[in-house]
Amino acid sequence: MTKNRWLAVPMLFWALAAVAQGPDDFSCQPGDDTSCWQRAIVAAQPEATKPAFFSVTAEPRVYRLTNTITIHGALGGVIEGRGAILEWWGPANKPAFLITNTQQLRIKDLRIKVVKPLYAAFEFAKRPHTEANRNFWVAPSQNFLDHVRIDAVGLNDLQYGIRFSKRYGVDQDNDQSRLESVTIGNVTQAAISIEHSQSQAHNFTEVRAYGAPGNTNAAFVRATAGSFNVWGGTRTNFRGAVYDLTSVYGADTIWGENAESSSRLVRTPTGAAGFPFPVSFYGGRFALDALATDGKWVDFSRFGPLTITGMSVDGTPPAGIVPRLYFWPWPPGGGYSKGQLTLQGVAFSYSRSALSDPLALSPYAEVNSYGNLCKDAVGTLQDCVLGR
Repeated sequence: MTKNRWLAVPMLFWALAAVAQGPDDFSCQPGDDTSCWQRAIVAAQPEATKPAFFSVTAEPRVYRLTNTITIHGALGGVIEGRGAILEWWGPANKPAFLITNTQQLRIKDLRIKVVKPLYAAFEFAKRPHTEANRNFWVAPSQNFLDHVRIDAVGLNDLQYGIRFSKRYGVDQDNDQSRLESVTIGNVTQAAISIEHSQSQAHNFTEVRAYGAPGNTNAAFVRATAGSFNVWGGTRTNFRGAVYDLTSVYGADTIWGENAESSSRLVRTPTGAAGFPFPVSFYGGRFALDALATDGKWVDFSRFGPLTITGMSVDGTPPAGIVPRLYFWPWPPGGGYSKGQLTLQGVAFSYSRSALSDPLALSPYAEVNSYGNLCKDAVGTLQDCVLGR
């Protein structure tokens, strides 16, 4: 009995090792590593245990991709990059990774280097469930990008960093993702794009992102729907807005924002809208050095509530541009209650902010303001008088 018990242990380890494979175990072809990556991912989902996903472990080297790597119907598991660099040499209209119906998949310590134009580094979506794919009935949720870097160089090299898309027309799940210590460099459209209403409660921690040189409308987060939370990180050179929000299903909350060289902190569409639109900023700063020509560092045309607490608005605006927090709710159908703007402990610490009201308000706006500071002509901070 003792002998048999000990023999069982190495057999168990051998079984686990059999699924802990990497692309280099599958005869990568010179000049194109796409197929060996795809085979390693298929092997990480043995038929007998689907939808369980085990692990794929890369070597710390450069791989060359010429087409999309797909992962579908995976539950759990990890892709261990070990510092590997995946160079994109494929078509300009495809993502590097298309990840569908996966839950709690972790991708870590990986770099995607854009050599030829790339549409998106990662696209997450939900496919419809059918009887034919019963073994893949996984609700996409809680996927995790951990210490992933996405590098592009010039304008139009990278359209999107990460998309939560409605590629298959299914507005379900695709939510609660986690990005931690992710860098997304030189995007032309958006670093993160949330594209359907049930794509909810994403969590972005210490994400560093910047827009491509010469972009005219890039955003850090572009959300046509859904919701998200942000903790820390830095944002640079977004010429649309750092947060470009068409709609909110839930609440968007940002802690410790740090944005420079961007046109606006937040932007919504203009026109009437009668549903709640809660967006909150707590702490951090927004620098006005590359402010839009209309001066609207906040361009918010919804009823909110919009809350800004403990934030510094600083830097030197471009010559001749007067900064404004533009809060302009407008009633649908001839009447609506007041839109709510709350400002608490905000330091309008750009020069001469005390000499003109830093707010522009519609007749349907109500301001809750206390403990805010503005600078006078000689740079002294004093209590702001807002909403005049």
